[in-house]
Amino acid sequence: MATVVKMPPCNGHRVSPTDNLYIALVFEKREKESENFHISSAVHWSQLSVITKMKFPTQALKTFGFHIDQRLPKLISGRLQITQKCCPPFGALHGGLSAMIAEEIGDYGAYLASGKRKPIGIQLNINHLKSAEVGDIVLAEATPVNAGRTIQVFTAFTT
Repeated sequence: MATVVKMPPCNGHRVSPTDNLYIALVFEKREKESENFHISSAVHWSQLSVITKMKFPTQALKTFGFHIDQRLPKLISGRLQITQKCCPPFGALHGGLSAMIAEEIGDYGAYLASGKRKPIGIQLNINHLKSAEVGDIVLAEATPVNAGRTIQVFTAFTT
């Protein structure tokens, strides 16, 4: 499943081709079945400002314990061990946190793939088909799939 969003270049400016991103969030379950997850998102480039250094992971992700494993132009990966502070009272991973991970790892991959232009998220669609619980490890990975001038569209399925 893919979400395609088309937008003209901002203010008549053109952006050099950049890579679309594919984000995969994989749940490593301890003695449990793997999780299914779907994410669809699109990123629009702001041509008016160029970031010289993007802080990643952000302080918000660091607060929850998210760690980066790899930072390559064609692969961004990281992991999060689910703790109680990642969960609402029922003990399962909060959907907003999984959305934050998807948004931020995708933004950082788009930032690297674009030659360090500032990515702006314009759509994020997530379906939570199963849950991750305290003690589980969430693996996140972003890899380029396709080139786009002003829109980056990425989608992911995990099993």
